[in-house]
Amino acid sequence: MKNILNNDEVKNIIEKNEGYYSIIELNDVLYLNNKLYTKIECLQNLHNLKTLYLNNNALEKIEGLECCINLIALLLLKYNNYRKLFIYKLKSLTFLDYKPIKTDERRCVEAFFEGGPLKEQEVMQKIERQKKLQHRNSIECIISIKKIILKKYMK
Repeated sequence: MKNILNNDEVKNIIEKNEGYYSIIELNDVLYLNNKLYTKIECLQNLHNLKTLYLNNNALEKIEGLECCINLIALLLLKYNNYRKLFIYKLKSLTFLDYKPIKTDERRCVEAFFEGGPLKEQEVMQKIERQKKLQHRNSIECIISIKKIILKKYMK
């Protein structure tokens, strides 16, 4: 079943909820968390909308938000590397898009902004080599411990 967010759906939500102005055009914030929308069509009556919360939906398609001229955050959708930008600019950020920001990702992002995709690729390869070396060292350590234990108990 498709759960589509359009003008009629917005009108129903606003009428049922005391937290909104009864005149649709006056609302500048719209909370639509956990509504399981799969598609946003046109929100032409929400000219003053500045914030649109869509957390935990199942969105497959978003159309017709051009009329919401105050939704400047939509510009981020056009920026392919917005995650990298946020990680780079917000040093204390630990989660973004429901995913943790790990040290390796932060290292790659720093490299990306220092030297572009090639520098990022170099750092990714370096991280991969470090992980393989660490894995190999762990295995060698386990083998050494096993040999020591076997020697001790074979006497």
